Order: sequence, then structure tokens, then C-alpha cells
Amino acid sequence: MTAAEVRTALRTDMVRGSLWTLLSAVLSMPVAFVANLIVVRSLGTVEYGRFAFYVATYGVLVTLVNAGVSDATVQWLAGAHARGDREQSAALVRTCAGYHVFIEAPVVAVVTVLLLHDAPLGFVLAAVVANFVTMAIGTSTVVLTATARNAFAARVSLVMTLAAQATVAATAVVQHEGSAAWALRAVALAIGPCLAVAGVAGHLRPMLFRPRLPRRLPAGFLSYGVAAWSSALVTMLLLDESEIFVLRWYDDLAAVAVFAVLTTVANQLTVPMDSLMAPLVPIAAGLVGSAPHLASPALDRSLRVTALSATLTCGVALPAAAELLPAVFGGRYGHDTAAFVALATLSCLSSAAGPLRAFAFATRQVVGVLRINVLGLAVDAALALSLIPAYGLRGAVLALLVGQALSIVLVLRLVAKVLERRPGSVLVEVRAAVVGVVAGVAAVLAAADVDGTGVRTVVGVVVGAVIVLGSLRLLPGLRMNAGDEAVIVAGLPPRLGRAFVTTTRLLPLVRHEPGVGAV
Repeated sequence: MTAAEVRTALRTDMVRGSLWTLLSAVLSMPVAFVANLIVVRSLGTVEYGRFAFYVATYGVLVTLVNAGVSDATVQWLAGAHARGDREQSAALVRTCAGYHVFIEAPVVAVVTVLLLHDAPLGFVLAAVVANFVTMAIGTSTVVLTATARNAFAARVSLVMTLAAQATVAATAVVQHEGSAAWALRAVALAIGPCLAVAGVAGHLRPMLFRPRLPRRLPAGFLSYGVAAWSSALVTMLLLDESEIFVLRWYDDLAAVAVFAVLTTVANQLTVPMDSLMAPLVPIAAGLVGSAPHLASPALDRSLRVTALSATLTCGVALPAAAELLPAVFGGRYGHDTAAFVALATLSCLSSAAGPLRAFAFATRQVVGVLRINVLGLAVDAALALSLIPAYGLRGAVLALLVGQALSIVLVLRLVAKVLERRPGSVLVEVRAAVVGVVAGVAAVLAAADVDGTGVRTVVGVVVGAVIVLGSLRLLPGLRMNAGDEAVIVAGLPPRLGRAFVTTTRLLPLVRHEPGVGAV
């Protein structure tokens, strides 16, 4: 395959996969929001805190047990698939399936029993069976990611998310117990890997059911997997789980609940942004492996798109959410607007920096990312342990903010070094996100003294939108270029492509410069 063919195939896969992932995210967002609202109000602060603790603990333990096998498989399988190496692809799938079946699934079953040791036996059995099945056939989702079947994966994710949200909400209303809600959530989540089997390419699908013990691994696979595993575990703790564990350590389930609600809503604001970047990891791996000269331009393009998304999200969605949060979830969850604004801003900036992490892994800089995240987590944990006893929720938010910000800055420097660029030349591509932060904070402050939740919401959204759109119009350098638009439109169906072009003209989101084309 020529460089031009590689470029066309990879960028088309990314745009189409991003489209379907975005549609899935947009459709599931309102359902997730409503379901979370029902769960929060039905369980109360203590039981919701327990539910959030179960979710965080299980997520960390599953990552721990996986040992990086899935991450390494995605990288090596993406490369083999791009080269058309069917033999190595089949061997990698069988190895990953073997690890899931013979090692991960049994350990996860035991972990489930330990977590739910105080729950009724029926819920324990349901969760054990569901989690065992999820792990046993979990290779199906790994293969979809590695082979860039992102459109199909998005459909599966939508079905699984809707089922999980509906199940958790219904259980919370009927049982009012965090353990019951988490157990039946596990049952609903098992739908995903089962459906994903149908989307695996024909020659690889039988390999899912021919597991073998991990052996004869490719050179570098094991070391990459261990480093990726360590990095993923540290990253998970860095994102917000460490604060949940510290708050739980101080036996404050109510504070766990508030922190979990604020971080959940803040993260939901960036779901559309994150969905745009979901297909980037395998695509980046394919680019670096088959057309490395395209890596730097592709990174810039991805950063420009995520920065614009962060600008719109932070400038418009953030002030609306900040005003509606206490009215929707209750005053207990919205009394500290500053904490929520900080979390939402951090979520936007972290999502805008998503391409940096994807390209760091694609260039096999997993050890460097691990070192960065360990440092970020150490700072985060030290601040959390020292600040939470005195300042509670705000101490947790400040610790999270400092730890993640440090990690983002250091990953930026790492990627710039690998691509032999100055950090400033990479950072300039996300300057639009700074405008979004300023707009969001200004909008919240402008609406603070206005009476009435509805009026405050309208004022906040209008102020934020005016600042964002005014900045984009006055500063064309903040926008995407015509080449970015061309790449996106090329991967969209004709009607959506025309709608996208119309939208970029109205807002405006694209700058047109002579001689700028697709890269």
C-alpha cells in the first residue's frame, strides 16, 4: 500500500469511526444523565457513595489483573492488521483470548465475591457470572479496537450503555442499595463483549474461541504490556479514583457521593469530545507503524479539533451545567460551584490533550508516560492526604487539578521531544481551549448575581457563547484550517458533510488560507 493509500484509509477510518462514536455518545448522553439523576436521588448520599466506591474499586482491580495484555494486543494487532499479516493477527488474538479466559476471568470472579461479601447471595452470583463472562470473551472488544471497527464498536457501546443505565436506575428505585445496583450493572455490561463478537473480522472470529496460554510473544510485547499496565493503573488513580479512596479512608461516604456526582457530570460534558478521539489510538499506531511522516501533521490536526471542541464545551455547556446542577441533583451536590467549575475545566483540558496521550502510546513511549503519571499521582496523593482532612471536597478537587495538570504538561513535552519539535509548536495548536476556559469562568461569574435558576442559566450560556464566537471571529488562528475541514468532510456521508460545512461557516470554525490542503 502506498503512502497516499495509507493516508486515505487511516484518515477515513478515523473520521467514520469518530462519527459513529459521536452519534453513540450523543444518543446515550441524555439517557446517562437521567439515569444518573435517578440513581443519585434514589440511593441517597451514603448508598450512592457506596455504589461509586464499588465502581472505582472494581475498575482499578480489573486494570490491575489485565496486566497490560489488552493494551499491548491493540498496538501489535493494529500493526499486523495494517500490514495484512493474517498469521500474526490470529496468534495475537488467541494469546489475548487465552489470558482473558485462563487468568483474568477467574481472578475477577474472586474479586467480585470479595467486593460483595455483605450483599444478598443472589446478587453476588449474578455479578460473579456476569463479570466472568465479560472477561472471558473480552478479547472481542480488543479486536474491534485494534482493527479499527469503530463504527460497529460504537453501536455495541450504545446498546450496552443504554442497558446498563436502565438497569442501574431501575435497581436503585426498587432496592435502594448500592451493592444491588452495582451487581445488576455488571449483568447489563456483559452484553457488550457478547455483541462485539459479531463485529470481529471473519478470519479472526474463530480465534476468539481457540484460546491459548500466553507464550511466544512478539519482541517487546511483554515489556510494553507491563509498562502500559502500570501506566493505565496510575492514570486511573490520577483521574479521580485516588480522591475517592482517600475520602473513603476517612469514612466519609457522603463526600464520596458528592465528589463522584461532580466528577461524573464534569466528565459527561466532554463525552462528545472524547468520542471524537476514541478511534485515534489504533489509527495513530497504524500511522506510526506504516507512515511515520504523517504522525506530526495528524497530531496537529487532532489537537486543533479537540481544542475547538473544548472551547465550545467549556464556554457554553459548562455555565449551563454549573447553574442547573443544584436544581437537578439537589442542593447537597451543587453548593460548591467553584469546585464543579474547576472539575469541568479540567475535564475539558484533559480531553483536549487526548491526542497527546494517544500519540505517546503509538510511538511506544509507554515507559515515559508511566514515569510522568507516577509523578503526577504522587503529587496528587500527597496533596489529597494533606488537604482533604482540612478542606474536604475542595481539597480533593485541588489535589486532582494539580496532579492532572502536571501530567498533561509533561506528556506534551515528551511527545514534542519524540516528534523532534519544540513544545511551543505543539502547544500552540490547543490555544483555542484557553479561550474556552476564560469564557466558561466569565460566564459563571456574570450569572452569579442574577436571580432565578432559569435566568442565570440563560445569562451564563449567552455570555459564554458571545465570548467564544467573538474570539473565533476576531482571532482566525484559533480555528481549524481548510485541510482539517477537508479531511473530516471526506469521511462523512454527503448530507452530513454538507451540514458540517454549513455549521463551520456559521459559527465560524474554519479559517481559509491559500495553499492549505489535506495532509
